[in-house]
Amino acid sequence: MRQQRQLDLKSNHKLRVAVDAYLHTPDFAKLSGATQKTYESRLAVVCETPVQMGKLLGNMRLADISLKHITYAYDRWLNESGQRAANYNASCLSIVLNHARRHEAILYNPVSLLKRKTDKPRRGLW
Repeated sequence: MRQQRQLDLKSNHKLRVAVDAYLHTPDFAKLSGATQKTYESRLAVVCETPVQMGKLLGNMRLADISLKHITYAYDRWLNESGQRAANYNASCLSIVLNHARRHEAILYNPVSLLKRKTDKPRRGLW
């Protein structure tokens, strides 16, 4: 079990710092072990995604992350991993950015404006 610690997030902190802060919250600790492991691996992928002239998303300041960066990363995840993984990555990122928002490090969550791909409904007869 992770040791919980309090970190005051600021807008000039990098996304990696916000991810680490979220991974030490009581909300994260309440998740099942399998979910924790999945979140950690998905957030590692998110942080290692190049978005702006080779700059990794995880190395960007929270205040500098915009919808265009999120959209670029999402499109990259779609092409590399498929729709389900891209949506999961976006959801995990959204959780971290909402955590940063609760700490008043950012004013809004750019993932909330992301247009995600959805599955076509099944039309099979049962």
